[in-house]
Amino acid sequence: ELRERNPAASGGSGTIVFESADGGELTAAEREAISQTVADLAGLDFLKSATDPFESQQQLDGAAGQAEQGRTEIEASRAQLDAAKAQLDGAAAQLEASRQQSALAEYQAEQLEAAGQAESANAIRAQLAQLDAAEEQLAQQRRAYDDGVARARQRGGHPAGRLGVVPGVERHGMAGLRE
Repeated sequence: ELRERNPAASGGSGTIVFESADGGELTAAEREAISQTVADLAGLDFLKSATDPFESQQQLDGAAGQAEQGRTEIEASRAQLDAAKAQLDGAAAQLEASRQQSALAEYQAEQLEAAGQAESANAIRAQLAQLDAAEEQLAQQRRAYDDGVARARQRGGHPAGRLGVVPGVERHGMAGLRE
């Protein structure tokens, strides 16, 4: 009737507080009765919605578990990235030392070739080719590492960004509800 006379004044929200008969923790039967009452209320045509507090709490508890799992996954990913970076840095240091020796090795190969020792010169050049291949492999691994870091930054790195938030509902339950 209010909706017909004054549509702007219709609507609103309300809270129903359930309490156990003895003022203590709710029994299983009381919980079931509350859930049934909320379901009955939700079936009323003039009521937009009714929320079962136990279902809401279950969803909140599940979201907390998802958030914790997300934090654990992020920490594991960070540890993997840190380990990969340490490996890459170590390989880069070894490669740099090898590069410094490669100029000397090339000079030695030229000297050996000039002295008629082509087989020894070719062996040195084969080692230099392996060094070039290792350098390319390190460059590929560095690009893969950089791509992984970029993807992690794109995702935001925070698990809560993936979870739905229920405004006005606290983690530990709904106001006025005793469990």
